[in-house]
Amino acid sequence: MLNIRPSLLILILISSCSINADELLDADEAYYLKDFSTAFTLYEKLAREGDAAAQFNLAFMYDVGDGISQDFTQAFKWYKKAAEQGVAEAQYNLGVMYRNGQHSDQRGIKHNYQQAFFWYKKAAEQDLIEAQVNLGELYKNGKGVKTDYEQALIWFRKSASAGDLKAQLNLGEMYKNGKGVVRDNVEALKWFIISSESGNAISRMHRDYIAKKMTHAETESAKRLAIAWLENHQL
Repeated sequence: MLNIRPSLLILILISSCSINADELLDADEAYYLKDFSTAFTLYEKLAREGDAAAQFNLAFMYDVGDGISQDFTQAFKWYKKAAEQGVAEAQYNLGVMYRNGQHSDQRGIKHNYQQAFFWYKKAAEQDLIEAQVNLGELYKNGKGVKTDYEQALIWFRKSASAGDLKAQLNLGEMYKNGKGVVRDNVEALKWFIISSESGNAISRMHRDYIAKKMTHAETESAKRLAIAWLENHQL
């Protein structure tokens, strides 16, 4: 399954710290006005001068093919430069490209989960929610790293607390199956109820399936726990 990359950065903080702030804002404005030719020219100039924000945005344009031909090799190149300067979104996007086999140094290897893990972890440690949940999945499934349910739970809990549906679903499944925790249908149903608040059909399916196996008292307990959690995490 493909992972979703973050969209073009709204780089107010980075722009304000950049020696090229005015040019970077000009490029951003051109992009949002769909003047992709001007945006590309400005981003490319600034990227070659070492501006991390421009490097990310140039990579994104290559990645999705905004106003230019889609080119994963060029996207990978510029994401990596921005990632090496500490841009969490670039680190995450590199992880996605390695996981999906869209990296320019693959040499016949379709996926590189070790590199996906490396970059997801860097982005996750900067509190990027998308990276945290994907890092948790690598720990859970033993891809790019030894299976470690305790680490998976740590990262799922972080991203679930921030409202990530996929992390909430993963927590529900881990409690349902007893992966890294004592099997607990009440806790599992709690997380499935929480994730179903998004209206997601998969969440509802998990919620309804496990509820059929539980007593009325258990389902009511799970509902109370879910309501309390939602009231304390008004995201």
